[in-house]
Amino acid sequence: CMPELTSIEVEPTGRYYGGSPVIKPKSPIAYSDLKSIKMTENGSCSLTYQLSPNGSTYYYHNGSDWVTAASETTSQSSSAAMMTANITSFTSKAGAGNLYWKAFMSSDSSQSCSLSDITISVPY
Repeated sequence: CMPELTSIEVEPTGRYYGGSPVIKPKSPIAYSDLKSIKMTENGSCSLTYQLSPNGSTYYYHNGSDWVTAASETTSQSSSAAMMTANITSFTSKAGAGNLYWKAFMSSDSSQSCSLSDITISVPY
């Protein structure tokens, strides 16, 4: 019997890269209001987020209010704690729609960084 190759996995030798790669969903979640959001982060890097009701205008919470993000940068994004604490007021600022998000994974290349789950709850 000869061995059979059934799968292959290629990983980089230096798994974590510096900079801020951006993760986006392939499809949005329809909503009329938002009840909660929870991000399951792992590692020691800094993850921050932006939310959008339409996939083109993104918002972040600056500690006082939801404001429009002028660019796709970590300086105009919010921590998971800030998003969680203020998610119920997102709809009053951005309106209902189809929820898109962006996750910024900021690392100096020595930090592990992963986002394993984002859970979004809408009221019934």
